[in-house]
Amino acid sequence: MNNPNVRCSALLSLLALERPIEDLGNELATFAWDDAPDLVMLTRAHIRAILQRFMAGEISAETVELWADTIECRDDIDFAKDEQVIDAIFILANPVINGRLDNHLAEQILFNISD
Repeated sequence: MNNPNVRCSALLSLLALERPIEDLGNELATFAWDDAPDLVMLTRAHIRAILQRFMAGEISAETVELWADTIECRDDIDFAKDEQVIDAIFILANPVINGRLDNHLAEQILFNISD
């Protein structure tokens, strides 16, 4: 699938976690890895929104991990210019290294990415 509008829409849905992460992952798997790099930008606001949903009990720690892991490995999502965003995604995508996501860790990350 090479339609950049469809791909961009799927990426934006991922950043906002608008649908189940498994569905988004399956949809994104239909796109080639090496075309259209940096279609969308991951921002601190995206991370804040996801962590707030986690802290409100709307999504699980496992969902946040899958979300961050999916983002971390994509070449078509840009976030390399913001060190705090890079750190936050790394922490969220790697609970074995960084500890399982809980409210305390979420609050730490939110503090670190505050503007």
